[in-house]
Amino acid sequence: MSGRAFLDMLRAFDRNPLMIRIHACVGITFVACAALQFWPGLRRRHRTAHRRIGYVAFVSLICLPATGLACAIVYPFAGPAGIPPNVFWLTCILTCAAYSWRAARRNDFLGHEIWITRATAMSMGAVSLFTLYESAFVHWLHLDPHVATAAAFWCGQADGLLAAQLWLSRKDGPLARRRAARATAR
Repeated sequence: MSGRAFLDMLRAFDRNPLMIRIHACVGITFVACAALQFWPGLRRRHRTAHRRIGYVAFVSLICLPATGLACAIVYPFAGPAGIPPNVFWLTCILTCAAYSWRAARRNDFLGHEIWITRATAMSMGAVSLFTLYESAFVHWLHLDPHVATAAAFWCGQADGLLAAQLWLSRKDGPLARRRAARATAR
């Protein structure tokens, strides 16, 4: 989708496939578990299953950006410009995950929902939106694939976070419920 130069970058994966396979397996596990975790029926009717699947999803969520950063170092497909967005988003995702964990341990499930939604959206943005951006940057803006890949990391995850904030901020969303609960508590 992104031209011949991008295919040349992908050849590095063939020479050393272990790290990218680990990253892909962690990603598949995370996406499958996240889909189950955000299913309201599972959360309401099967709390034990939700909690157990949540542990697997949480470990995957932590490992996913870490293996992504390792891949960016092992396969410099974005060149040196690919390291800063990976480090930045890894930090953001792990911070949101830590706040989510802390909220769940305090039985603040609304806070847990808010923080885990942000972390998940950033992780999903890296997968879904990244592909769209990378192709557009190469084909329409004629950027070098290395530069396009680095820019796509910034844009994909930022858009994922923006989508999460919009979702969380809707009229009946978790942020509105949190504000209402705080107003009632006063």
